[in-house]
Amino acid sequence: MLPRGQRIPRKMFPQYNQPHRTWKGTSLRVFCYPSEAGVVSTQHFAVVVSKKKFQTHVARNLFKRRVLAVIQSQILSFTKHPFAFYVIYPERGVEDISFLEIKEDIIALLK
Repeated sequence: MLPRGQRIPRKMFPQYNQPHRTWKGTSLRVFCYPSEAGVVSTQHFAVVVSKKKFQTHVARNLFKRRVLAVIQSQILSFTKHPFAFYVIYPERGVEDISFLEIKEDIIALLK
């Protein structure tokens, strides 16, 4: 899991109307928000999963843990990008998005 300091708290959560870039993969959609001051000191991440896509809280938490585990393993690659906030959504509503699909999408995002 990511440390609490690298997750987006509710106070800092970016609004949808803020300028952002959208990246779409096979199983993930990522909104990348630049920092307000233009200087990025640390990156913050959030995984948002609706109840419509995953019915049980166990499945939602499993998906979040998988995404955050991949991000933690690739955290040094995120420092090369000019974005401060990354909000990650599942692209499709099936419960069988595998760990390998998540990892491939995160690596594709970083390229």
